[in-house]
Amino acid sequence: MTNLSTRDRSRRLASPGDILPVELWEFIFRHIADPELLHLARVCSTFNAVSIRLLLARHGQGQDIFDRTDLQLSVYTLRGLYLSLRSFSATRVTCSLDRAETQRNIHLLDALLTRTPNLRHLDLEFNHDLLGDLACVNKAFRDMVASVVHRTTGPVFIFLEDEIFSCWPHNVDTWDLQHSLFMSPDPGTKTGAWVKHIRERFGRKPVPTKPTIGKIRLHTGDIMDVKRLFSLRAVSIQLVEGNKDPPCALLILNPGKVDTICLGRLDGANIPAADLGGALVHVALPSLRRVIIHTDKANPTALRTFLANHPQVSDITYNVPGGVSTLTHKLIDPPLAHPALALFRSATDALGSARVLCGLQDSPNLYEFAFSFPGTLRPERLALLLEDLRLVAVRTRDTKLTLGVWKQHLAQPVKFWASEEEAWEVARAMHAVHVCLVKTSTIGDAREMFPWLAQLPSAAEIQFEIHGDLPDMDNMPPGFDPQHDIPEFLKEARATLISVRDITAWYYY
Repeated sequence: MTNLSTRDRSRRLASPGDILPVELWEFIFRHIADPELLHLARVCSTFNAVSIRLLLARHGQGQDIFDRTDLQLSVYTLRGLYLSLRSFSATRVTCSLDRAETQRNIHLLDALLTRTPNLRHLDLEFNHDLLGDLACVNKAFRDMVASVVHRTTGPVFIFLEDEIFSCWPHNVDTWDLQHSLFMSPDPGTKTGAWVKHIRERFGRKPVPTKPTIGKIRLHTGDIMDVKRLFSLRAVSIQLVEGNKDPPCALLILNPGKVDTICLGRLDGANIPAADLGGALVHVALPSLRRVIIHTDKANPTALRTFLANHPQVSDITYNVPGGVSTLTHKLIDPPLAHPALALFRSATDALGSARVLCGLQDSPNLYEFAFSFPGTLRPERLALLLEDLRLVAVRTRDTKLTLGVWKQHLAQPVKFWASEEEAWEVARAMHAVHVCLVKTSTIGDAREMFPWLAQLPSAAEIQFEIHGDLPDMDNMPPGFDPQHDIPEFLKEARATLISVRDITAWYYY
């Protein structure tokens, strides 16, 4: 008779395969609910493999889930895969989390990501406002984000609805999400060493600004105001490996809600032009519709790649700060036929916007051009405006032209541009312009546009809007007065512009 020690018996009893074949265990487990399967997965390696295989099958997943490059998780598959003993090949992980046990699920996902060495994209969806949860939930989320971005050595770019800013990976640990703020490190004794690191990487000194309550120190050394972070319902984290720069992380918050983005500085809340090239080529904003270009220093190749990666963009505004640029190279080069672009705007001080427009000239659905500029222009600025308008003139498709014109008070009188013969020649070439909208600040300014409008060979409809608040031609006053000298103005317009079928005028106050 063989005498088995207690240790030997334990080893024999711990192997379910010695009791029943694996196929029978699988048959039995088919009658067990998901929560109990998760408990059985902790018993031993045999039960772990059987339980997780059944759990995945119930939720439409196969064993190939461990080898997929795109891994999509539900709450139950997340819990099952967390208990598995295998690693994952995924480069992208997408997970939807509900309010129930948010903190626990974040911890499970964090642990699962440690077994996903090839991760490049992480997309999280919440069906509730994560920032409204307990402090422990916010901490768990922050720790998980930190563990991901710490895989990179370069900067972390943070994209909100209409602003971009950045920090270093180790700064993520200091974020105070409970108060809806991305906080910078304590600028006490650490500042000197940090600033030295910034100078070594970017070769520039920090730019001081007035102190604010919510602020973050950009990795470039700038200090920017940071908006509060409301309604965090979606997060997208992309880990990017650049060819020249160290790998960086892009953290995009609420990517489904970002419909407008500004490239360059606007109201002191956007990414510096020097860093546009490194960030733009890796950005993915699925709901982006409008792009505001507020710099003439963006890398042309990066800007073109950014627009090509966002074929749904329909509205581009070019607004160069500080007046006319002296640079001559195209900002989008080579030309880009952007599929959805319908409206191109050139704002107040962006005369010479042909540097952008010539790169988008072949866009098949480009229909409306909107230019805003002073009515009185010196010769060098008139030349820039006419260069922009000539690009409209070469269009062959039906086109709408919007012109925002306002008075400019100059020390020496300058002729109204619309009365210049050179401007008339450009107008005569605009065979594709069938609709023209003219926005001015006074009826007198609108009347001075008559000579130029009369040269348009195909204009079938001309609309006049008299605004008291130009040059901001995107905002409309709350009311209008159709009787404010409008009848007499319309009578004169119809007598002068005899070839135009439909003429309307509105006075806004």
